Amino acid sequence: MKEAIYAMLFGLAGTMLFHLGKGMQKHGIGFLRGIGQRVARGAKSDDIITGDIHSGMIYISGILLNNSLVIWIMLANMYAPPSYFASVFGIGIMVLLFYAKLFLDETITKVNYLGMGFLIFGTVTLGMEAVQRNVVSMSGIDFTTLWIIVSAYFVGALCCIRISYKSENPYFIGISFGLFSGGAASLDPVLKGIAQNYGGVPGLFPLTQSGWILFFASFLFATASFLATQWGFVKNAPISVQVSVSSSVYVCFPIMIQGIALPGFSLTPVTYMGMVLVVIGIFCMTGRNGNVSVRYSDRSIIPL
Repeated sequence: MKEAIYAMLFGLAGTMLFHLGKGMQKHGIGFLRGIGQRVARGAKSDDIITGDIHSGMIYISGILLNNSLVIWIMLANMYAPPSYFASVFGIGIMVLLFYAKLFLDETITKVNYLGMGFLIFGTVTLGMEAVQRNVVSMSGIDFTTLWIIVSAYFVGALCCIRISYKSENPYFIGISFGLFSGGAASLDPVLKGIAQNYGGVPGLFPLTQSGWILFFASFLFATASFLATQWGFVKNAPISVQVSVSSSVYVCFPIMIQGIALPGFSLTPVTYMGMVLVVIGIFCMTGRNGNVSVRYSDRSIIPL
């Protein structure tokens, strides 16, 4: 029980700082655009530096917070499987909403508040179930089953991308790229969790050669997620759709992987109910009627 609580606390810290960093990047980049416009109009460099150094620091701080997520993943994986970390990921979107309301003059709609309610209820449901489980080590995962699941998932995601290209439907493109980018991003904590526990002894860093291979492979999947997200945006995928799908997959895929491939970790009706509530909450907060779709209008600012 104690290990599960530690892992979820690290997950909460990670997702809150990650999404806070996204808000700060959005905050700072607006001022940076203003600097560019003033340079184009011939403003003096001294005036620009004096007036906007604070905003530049906000942007840089946002980047640092954004990239701190890997540290929180590694800390959480020392105590429990990655599903405990991923289950609280959606809470960070609430931080982003309130940051935008306080500092970016954006509104929180009734749909957003409804989404928060679903998200909190779903996260609490998953959390209450998690603390009652016996924490199992990722070192016991069935690799054959894992690779079958991963291979089947990405073959399906790539088929969806191919079909979406032919259909030229922007919403289908958003769904297909969201499936791919969310799946790739979710394998980052999964592979790190296996690597850090490989050999049966948990640690902040892998202790075996095979563990290090999996550890570095996790960064490849994270990079693939970033590239797929950008590619989807280039293909005019609606940001709200892609963000909703990728965030939902990030929460649910590690739980599903563990339920199928990790002996001792079972999926229950409560697990499914918690995941459904979290997904509904994410879509309400980031979907077409929500506010994050506007917030991510700068397509260089992405959630995964």
